[in-house]
Amino acid sequence: MAVIRKRKPYEHQLERVKRWKNRIDKITTDYKQGTLSVKPLYLADMICCFFICCDHMKDYIDKDDTIETEQSPYDYLEKNICLKDCREISIGTKHLEIHESKKSQGPFKINFVAKRDEETGEMLFDVNIKSKTLHENFSKLADDCISAWEAYIKKEITSKPKKQIKIKCPRCKHEFKDDEDLIMCDCPKCGQKNILI
Repeated sequence: MAVIRKRKPYEHQLERVKRWKNRIDKITTDYKQGTLSVKPLYLADMICCFFICCDHMKDYIDKDDTIETEQSPYDYLEKNICLKDCREISIGTKHLEIHESKKSQGPFKINFVAKRDEETGEMLFDVNIKSKTLHENFSKLADDCISAWEAYIKKEITSKPKKQIKIKCPRCKHEFKDDEDLIMCDCPKCGQKNILI
């Protein structure tokens, strides 16, 4: 039986975060291969977008009414160094003046380091993020942030019980039940394919 289910909002946001990271990785790989076609400021903008999206994972998790969490995503963030750094960068790149309640040590400077390895001749490209309190390598910090949210999701999130809904097959009129996050399924009686809910 073909079944297609809705994805939860926080799952969409995590995928968006990963897409930003993949785009940036592709650009840095192109640079190493000598085929970089974008300006450093364009890459800096993409890096800012990554951290803003990643920082907002906490809001997507907190506002998702289809899940329950053992620990608040805000409490988890406060205990996680890489996610605190992510929040710092997100706030520091979004705001010109930072209210003290925002807990940011911005402004942030994104430095691009490009040099050729003396032994191998390979082009090395790195992105460092600096502020008063922070000096981090972008790629490692980004990977650590994604891993931290994945660990939180795996350990802390449980789905709330789903409401049962009645579904009627358009062909045989058979009524059957499934849960509220169903998008498409097949009729268990006559086999009608792809019933849209």
